[in-house]
Amino acid sequence: MDSNVIFSQININDLGELIGEKVKAAIKNIAPPPATTQQQETPVLFPRMLEVTGLKERTARAKIAASEIPYYQRGGKLYFFESELIEWVRTGKVKTQKEISEEATTYLQNKKRGKLL
Repeated sequence: MDSNVIFSQININDLGELIGEKVKAAIKNIAPPPATTQQQETPVLFPRMLEVTGLKERTARAKIAASEIPYYQRGGKLYFFESELIEWVRTGKVKTQKEISEEATTYLQNKKRGKLL
């Protein structure tokens, strides 16, 4: 069908079919969303875990032994999910001086008011 043609009269059924075809075509062109859940995510092995976390092998093995890093084990192999590794790295955020100062100020203000937790 030529997209430059303008129809002056079209019945409601034909219009519905035309819109339906265009919607289906548009949906086919949309890329699927990236995998975000463990069911869709492929587990990675130890070497990739080292790349994602930036840890040295010895340090990583010690953290695994202490169950500090999220991992799965099947058949003697260790498996990791990149999303869990990234979340694990994020939980280790060190507070800035500004954040520490703000917390101290809030603490002192609450202490003066007798609202210590």
